[in-house]
Amino acid sequence: MRIGVVSDVHGNEHALAAALTRLEHERIDHLVMLGDLLSYGCRPLEVLERVHAASRRWPTEFLVGNHDQLYFELQRGVEGYVAQVHGWIQESARWTAARLGSTRLEVMFPWREQWRTGDVLFAHANPFAPRDWTYLNGEGERQRAATALEVLGCRVGVFGHTHRSFDLRLGGVRLVNPGSLGQPRDAVGVSTVALLDGDDWRILEVAYDEAAHRADVEQSGLSTATQREILKFHGAGAAVGGTR
Repeated sequence: MRIGVVSDVHGNEHALAAALTRLEHERIDHLVMLGDLLSYGCRPLEVLERVHAASRRWPTEFLVGNHDQLYFELQRGVEGYVAQVHGWIQESARWTAARLGSTRLEVMFPWREQWRTGDVLFAHANPFAPRDWTYLNGEGERQRAATALEVLGCRVGVFGHTHRSFDLRLGGVRLVNPGSLGQPRDAVGVSTVALLDGDDWRILEVAYDEAAHRADVEQSGLSTATQREILKFHGAGAAVGGTR
């Protein structure tokens, strides 16, 4: 089974369209949406429409990310998670929630906390407790994740959340991060997805019209400070408000 893995779309419909076209060309049989569909990018409804269409094209798993939880709560009138994030993230989230209107993200897709196929485990952030958003950035967290996977009888764990792709082996365990499609934050800053074909894992680069995505943000009505925070991950921070 050829599985395409898409993580951290973050409202970037231009990148999503390109990624789904790439996965179509790769002839995937199954799609995993690894969480964080919205925030930052300014085409939330278009993203949801594309994801819904993709779920009709392929069997699709929807895993809850922290930014999905944020909208579940906001749309129920709960301020729990959104109150914990930085002000510019709050502004982006509230902007997005206003555009969702009556579209309820929580009931739109059949969400899961984790998905397992064979000895491969998928989750948004890590193999720990549901809605534990610990980042697998450091050696200690990654080793803890490898140990948790071994206890579960898994030899591969696939996690997003960091916005940075990696493919690591820790003993007999492999940790794969497909990177962020909508807002990559590694040094290269390239949008990526992952492809699983049997025992073969590949990180695939996705080229898209990044200028169009930047234009969406610049024309959104979000504050200059929030635009700058969003776009600094796309190499465009200096273009917003004239300073980086």
